[in-house]
Amino acid sequence: MAEKLAPSTYPNLKDNDDSRLAAIRVKTPLSPPKPYLLDQALRHVAAKRRNWSKGLIMILYHAFRLYYFAMFTIMGVLGFLNGFVLLPVLLTWLGPPPLPHATRERASTINGKNGKESNGKVDENSTRPDDDSVAYSNLPMLANPGRETPSSPVIATPDSTTPR
Repeated sequence: MAEKLAPSTYPNLKDNDDSRLAAIRVKTPLSPPKPYLLDQALRHVAAKRRNWSKGLIMILYHAFRLYYFAMFTIMGVLGFLNGFVLLPVLLTWLGPPPLPHATRERASTINGKNGKESNGKVDENSTRPDDDSVAYSNLPMLANPGRETPSSPVIATPDSTTPR
């Protein structure tokens, strides 16, 4: 039971030229089984010929292809929905809180002032550090642990007289 193609689609082919038709048909690994092949397999079994095992093998093969086509399709859709839709939504609702980010106050806001006078002029006589440097008086200096001097939290420099 060969599959007939419309003559307008392939004008160079004759109706009985099965070798060319077989070359045109391309099987893809995820294509569902063709129903005429399954009918052909069922005819082998129903006719009770000597090669009933061939018909049974063909039925099992097509059932196997149909099962895996359905499974790959379903699992692909579920995987896409899980990875790109469900997982991000669930993580935002049920996931851990966001990681705390280390922030520092600007030097002008440490004392409660914004660095400007009420008339909008910059306070030039201020002894506070500028905006890029912040004085951390209550935090120990732990940039190089083990090189601190025991008397002060200031990091010892290599040219200092304190022993290492």
